[in-house]
Amino acid sequence: MRLSERMGSWSVRHRLPAVGGWVAFLQQVGAGLAAAVLIDATIVRGVLLPSVMTPAGDANWYLPGVRGRRAERTGLAPDPRRA
Repeated sequence: MRLSERMGSWSVRHRLPAVGGWVAFLQQVGAGLAAAVLIDATIVRGVLLPSVMTPAGDANWYLPGVRGRRAERTGLAPDPRRA
């Protein structure tokens, strides 16, 4: 058996566990991403956001700086009398 044939089989045989490790890594990333989406959808958007927005009141809709001036100039600013 030639040296190139032996090295070829050696490299393929030893590279396969690396592929399996990559799959396991991708599975862990996918599970972490799914958990992050679930936590964001339930806890952050369902509990924390409404509990912060309620006491903040009209301050939730404040447009600072250039955006506020541009909204007033174009007529897109919220009507303060509508509160």
